[in-house]
Amino acid sequence: MILFVGDYVRPVGESHWLRVEEIIFVDADPMNNKVRMSDGWICPGDVESHIEEYRSESEHMEALAWEIREQEERSAPTADKWEENYYANAMEVK
Repeated sequence: MILFVGDYVRPVGESHWLRVEEIIFVDADPMNNKVRMSDGWICPGDVESHIEEYRSESEHMEALAWEIREQEERSAPTADKWEENYYANAMEVK
């Protein structure tokens, strides 16, 4: 797994995503290097055992946009519900 500053990762067993803020270079062995996340957590160099999923920044933003669209679609009134509310409100005005 290759991570870059700005990527987003989901730690093992967690549902939230963290942004990679800094790659802390220790030496030439990648297993010794560390990664600092947006919440201050420092992931040990063995990222494969600590990170369940990762996305580039653009992939993460696209996934968030899809989640927002899905939420809006679920919360948007259907035409039937709008019509029902419209006529119910019209009857109250009289």
